[in-house]
Amino acid sequence: MSGHRAMRPADPNEDWPEVTFGGGHTPYIDRSEYMNSLLLSPQEAVRYGMVAGLPWSLVACRTREGLGYQFFLGGMGEYGGGDAGMARLPEGDDLQVSALLFGGPPLRAIAAYVGAVSDRVSSAEVRLADGRRREVEIWPPSEGFLRYLIFFPPYGASGEVIARDAGGDPLKTVALFDALVPWTATAGIRGFPA
Repeated sequence: MSGHRAMRPADPNEDWPEVTFGGGHTPYIDRSEYMNSLLLSPQEAVRYGMVAGLPWSLVACRTREGLGYQFFLGGMGEYGGGDAGMARLPEGDDLQVSALLFGGPPLRAIAAYVGAVSDRVSSAEVRLADGRRREVEIWPPSEGFLRYLIFFPPYGASGEVIARDAGGDPLKTVALFDALVPWTATAGIRGFPA
């Protein structure tokens, strides 16, 4: 298989990448002519930080299609990004997630997950297939949006996200996407699981 088509493999021993929230860099917002043509109001960077030494940004958008999130990797979005969905939940649903997979950054492959939760959800946890667990913070919404979560598990890891109610009982479980992307891909975007 040639190098440009080969999938960047997952490392089953890889630890969670180091993630920080906030910091000294300016969040990236897509201000392209195309994006501006879709907007109903200015975009808002709702979270940003560093993952594995690279800047990342999560942006809330109000477009003609509705409310949505965009995720970008790199100080200027140079490693890719795009629509992360999740501005609303189907009636009666408690959790939706989307994954953006980056195979080409210089330091390591990165999996970024963005999700939305209902008001019934009190906590969220990621449980990897190898037994590792991590609580995921639920962030307050921007005006008109739902509460959301963002997390960065090891690239290619199998596992699940569990939304729990105030009593600790599971409300919904969603599988992580254990898909891989080519080494040369700047972003692989997956939608909501079925």
